[in-house]
Amino acid sequence: MALLEVSLWSVGGRKLGAVELREESTVKELKYATADLLELPPKCHRLLCGGEIMSSNKRMKHYYSQTEAAIEVTVVISHELIYKRMWDPCGEVRQAALNTLGRAAEPGSKAAIEAVCQCLEDCSGEVRRVALKTLSYIAENGNEEVINLLCDNVARGDLFTKATAIKGLMKVAGAGHQNLVCSVLDLLASRKAASRRLAMESLPQVTMPGDARSVKAACISLRDEDAKVRQLAAQALGQLALRGDPEVVEMLLERLQDQDKLTRRHATIALGHVATQDDGKACGVLTLGQPSLIGHASGLYGTGGDPVLDRFHMKLVLENYTTIENLEREEGAKSKFDIGRRRNWEQVFGQNPWMWWLPLHTQASRPIGDGVRWRVHYTRVIDEDEELPADEEGMSQASRLLNQGNAGSANRSTGR
Repeated sequence: MALLEVSLWSVGGRKLGAVELREESTVKELKYATADLLELPPKCHRLLCGGEIMSSNKRMKHYYSQTEAAIEVTVVISHELIYKRMWDPCGEVRQAALNTLGRAAEPGSKAAIEAVCQCLEDCSGEVRRVALKTLSYIAENGNEEVINLLCDNVARGDLFTKATAIKGLMKVAGAGHQNLVCSVLDLLASRKAASRRLAMESLPQVTMPGDARSVKAACISLRDEDAKVRQLAAQALGQLALRGDPEVVEMLLERLQDQDKLTRRHATIALGHVATQDDGKACGVLTLGQPSLIGHASGLYGTGGDPVLDRFHMKLVLENYTTIENLEREEGAKSKFDIGRRRNWEQVFGQNPWMWWLPLHTQASRPIGDGVRWRVHYTRVIDEDEELPADEEGMSQASRLLNQGNAGSANRSTGR
């Protein structure tokens, strides 16, 4: 049986979607299909085709023309019932109504924006967050009234509300907007570490690289009492600070002595993005003062060709250590992935010495996707004192089957 394609359009000319129905289907079926697609109550909308209201009792083939590839239907949505449900005693109904309005309202609709703004006073935090999300959907870009409302919620909302408001500001105001940046920077003065973490995590997304206020705030946060804030501050500086900024380099060098291991790591990575090749102090500290940190920064600020670095990386390859793992290794500790110096070297450079200058994935006789892989001795990978989780039934069952197979082979070989 042939199917008819129905294209659904809003009054403002925005395509809402498409549905397929049988020729014998009625307009009532189309209305319910539209309600399911748009997640709207059937009573909230009417359907127009060719400038006339479609009768629920007529069949779809009545509106079909052989010259048209699809039936174009305009969906006229009445917001009054949605507004009424936005004040329902049940919080879940209010959230559903707000989500529906976000899909149904035309961008920039003043009536819809005013109705959603009233929901920002709701006592339920979940409803307020849905209202903020809906507001960012229906408000046009640059709407100052909406931007100010979102900024207010960044300042006074709970942590989840703050995050939702920041995300909405990114959509309505855009990265680099003065009010957005100021709202995020103000969070850094909060007594709550969670708010400061949110601010520092959001800073690289809401501001432009090289912004003096943001860079200064991140430098100050490098000395925050909370270790997570310091880590995020180092990451932010790696993305925002201009290369060669002496103040930032000095602050990052100071964090290389931080008590927190992850802070030291992120400071080293950020230093590789900010320090220049001519910065003798940064280069000297990384290559001589703390050899375990060399691998993070060497490829970033360009110290290629240095024999010290060459020897360091060759040592890591032969011992099957990554630079990240090398940060955490104890003195003299052996990698649990170590399968012998020769095989360690082959896993990085290949088996054939005359092809070491070629990328590893080009050394195969045929393309195999993500590179050449050799067999790994998994018995050396797992520590002897490391126990597999008891709930991994698949692993346990596979082990039992393997043992049974080995026992069967032994019995056959002995003739039992």
